[in-house]
Amino acid sequence: MVHRLECRYAKPARLDDALEVSAEVLTAGRARLQFGQVVTRRGEPLCEARVDIACIDARRLRPIPWPPALAELLATTSAQPQA
Repeated sequence: MVHRLECRYAKPARLDDALEVSAEVLTAGRARLQFGQVVTRRGEPLCEARVDIACIDARRLRPIPWPPALAELLATTSAQPQA
């Protein structure tokens, strides 16, 4: 579930532009994750975003820990673990 999304648009993209999108995990916790995204055109940043997501129980709408396989993957890719 997306908890927060911050987006800064620097320049517009045009139809048929070849865009590159990168993403990196900034912090990962038991049930939360923050990642950054950058959209570029020929190396020029067009848009930067920071996205906070949470793993939730679909019935109770309460945070729950990431599934074990995903938690293991996040542990190896996150830059700054958070509680």
